[in-house]
Amino acid sequence: MKLLKKTLKGGIYVHNIITISRQFGSGGHEIGKKLAEKLDVPFYNKTIAESAATNIGIDLNKLPGIDEKAASSFMYSLAMGNNIFSNINSQTLTVQDRLFVEQARLITEYAQKCACIIVGRCADFVLRDNPNVIKIFVCADFEHRT
Repeated sequence: MKLLKKTLKGGIYVHNIITISRQFGSGGHEIGKKLAEKLDVPFYNKTIAESAATNIGIDLNKLPGIDEKAASSFMYSLAMGNNIFSNINSQTLTVQDRLFVEQARLITEYAQKCACIIVGRCADFVLRDNPNVIKIFVCADFEHRT
């Protein structure tokens, strides 16, 4: 497929990133994994959270409880479009917020390296200004999700 292959644009090589957001149980993870295999590109999912946790010193055994908890007003600021990344003091952030910041850093790093598929982790939001992002949302009716 030519969708994710490098192409020459204005004298530089560019690549596309696919982000997949999904309803729980809709099969988005499986679709992303199969698509990555078919396109022969890296596939990132919860491994981003695990790498981020390791980088900031969170015990991986505690990650599920931290990762699933709602973050503080930091996330609200992001959703409202405030540019708080330029003024982050990691000492005042909650563990959830520090985890999000590190995941966002990793997502940006992966997207700069090569074409890839990223499932979840708010990647569509983190990469919202990247013109080479293809955003997909996978949903399913209740019967198929249960």
